Amino acid sequence: MKILYVSSWHSVLEYSDLEIFNTLDIDWFSTGCFLDPNNPRYYPGYEFKKNPLIASEKQLDFINSMLPFYVDNPQGYRSSVTLSKNFVNKFDIIIINNREPNLDYVLNLNPRGKVIYRTYDYHSPRVETKIEDLKNDGRLEILRLFDWEDDIEWSSKSNHCILSHVDENIYKEWSGEENQILTFCSNFDGKTRHRDPLYGIFPYRMANTTYKSIVENYNHRLHGHSNRSGHGPVDFNTQLELYKKSRIYFNLSCPPAWHNYGLMEAMMTGCPTISFDEVLGGFNHPHYSNAFRLKTIIPNSNYGLVSDYTHEIVDYIEKLRSDHSFAKEVSENSRKQALKHFSKARAIKDWKNFVDIFKN
Repeated sequence: MKILYVSSWHSVLEYSDLEIFNTLDIDWFSTGCFLDPNNPRYYPGYEFKKNPLIASEKQLDFINSMLPFYVDNPQGYRSSVTLSKNFVNKFDIIIINNREPNLDYVLNLNPRGKVIYRTYDYHSPRVETKIEDLKNDGRLEILRLFDWEDDIEWSSKSNHCILSHVDENIYKEWSGEENQILTFCSNFDGKTRHRDPLYGIFPYRMANTTYKSIVENYNHRLHGHSNRSGHGPVDFNTQLELYKKSRIYFNLSCPPAWHNYGLMEAMMTGCPTISFDEVLGGFNHPHYSNAFRLKTIIPNSNYGLVSDYTHEIVDYIEKLRSDHSFAKEVSENSRKQALKHFSKARAIKDWKNFVDIFKN
């Protein structure tokens, strides 16, 4: 089985997918961050500091065998791919990640392999109508990263869903020894100033303002790229240590995605988590209110907290800070939920079942 992975330059997602392809011994070729696994490339300013993506000699040989037929676009992440029909036809599955121009380009080549359009966020009604028509015409199948995407008002019905994941063998061993609040959020200040109207400008602005008013009273660390507030980005090993040692993780969602890698990594580590509810989280827009499912993961205060009320959040912070045995109980429950919903073991099984569909 040979997979062409048409990248959207989401380095964390791409790393996670390709690592599983390695586990399943699938031959893959990426047009994005890991065109050369030994020398990855990234969005400027969004360098991905993680364990190296280890590719086998067999996989490296496959990539090298494909390179003579591939012309890399020198503009990289700034533009759509440039592929030939001869190159594309060497693959059994072509996964196009969340970029409509790349979808148009590949479909115009009429490839022999199965075209999969992989979404991981909100699309406009126009794009959803388009991919629905293409699906009905048999030209592609839709693969969602999140099961809630189908519940956005104008979304087309997907063919497949493989949930995002984090590695349970890496994110583990929470101690909570540092009585601090941790948050990872890139471009925090920009998100405070502006959000797209469909996402709810005012709720999101309120969320960041409320967040700052709460955490400023405690020892806290806000990390991420392009932040004037808080601290900057950290390397992978430092990130792991912060998840392990921090008593609390304060999650800031980015509508319509109610969960993100920060939330999944914190919960898998076992770091007790706080998130805003629908209003402050920006999910009270009628088009995608049905997509908010955080309370299925954090159903009550024994698993974390989901709330729009400042006094509830402050009380919960105080309890976690003062009662380590309670924090440990929340930690254990949080990891159990993460293992159920976000584990790498589950993702390996899901990807294997997906690929097996197209083997015959």
